[in-house]
Amino acid sequence: MVSSADIAILTKVVEIAKRFGLRASEADAYIKTNIDASYPQKVFSLDFGGVPSSPEIHTKWDKMRASLGIEEGNSVLFAADLSELEDAVDRSLSLAPRSRSI
Repeated sequence: MVSSADIAILTKVVEIAKRFGLRASEADAYIKTNIDASYPQKVFSLDFGGVPSSPEIHTKWDKMRASLGIEEGNSVLFAADLSELEDAVDRSLSLAPRSRSI
């Protein structure tokens, strides 16, 4: 089941993607709860789908993920709770390029 907090976070991720010149489908993301012994303290994650095939899109994708604090070569941001994920997304949103309007 998707919670309202999940929707709020993912809506912000779409806005971040747009600011980096990506479409929502190019920054496919989902939130999941991890039950994994290798990450006992980090039970939530923001996961991005497959790696873009286009070099131009891949460059934008890398910049967007870096703004979220995701290390190069990874496509997952781990957090102890949803508020930690939301904080990372809010930080990224504050740093992402702004839309230019005339």
